[in-house]
Amino acid sequence: MKILFQSHLNVEHPLILTLRYLAMLTKSEAHTNLNIRLENDVSSPNIIAALAIEYNDNNTPDTTFQYALALCKSDVASERRYGIGLNEQLIKFNYAHPNDCLYSSSIGYYLLEDFQNARRCAEAVIASQPDDANAREVFLAASQALDIEEQRKNVAVGSGVAALGLGIAIGVAGILIGKKR
Repeated sequence: MKILFQSHLNVEHPLILTLRYLAMLTKSEAHTNLNIRLENDVSSPNIIAALAIEYNDNNTPDTTFQYALALCKSDVASERRYGIGLNEQLIKFNYAHPNDCLYSSSIGYYLLEDFQNARRCAEAVIASQPDDANAREVFLAASQALDIEEQRKNVAVGSGVAALGLGIAIGVAGILIGKKR
């Protein structure tokens, strides 16, 4: 899709270029980019407090969502979990923007290092909005994080098996040496 600027040059809009860039990201690049972006996008306690007051004084679906999003970006794990719960309630009660809730929850889960649920939420957004670059980035980053976890498990299992094999070999060698004496 080409969007013409006022100069009438046939130049692609920056948003389109961003979407194409994200579509070409590898899981590893998405993982790195998302981690950097989220480090710089933490909800401050002041913002959370202000949104909590707004949520309590004027409890509408939109104020609930704004509060939930801020909580999901908090640096406090219990606040993230509460934000995810608020998003789930919004979806349950047919909030007009369920994909926003799912994306917000995917961020909360990602920051909680619950990569399986982060990927599940991002995948749900992508299913209904295939061009959603933010959800695609979370999906790829969570997939990469799951791959890293799997590799660590495999290394740990492999090291354990190797240590067990070495222990058996030393034990057998000790028995054989003992028999020779």
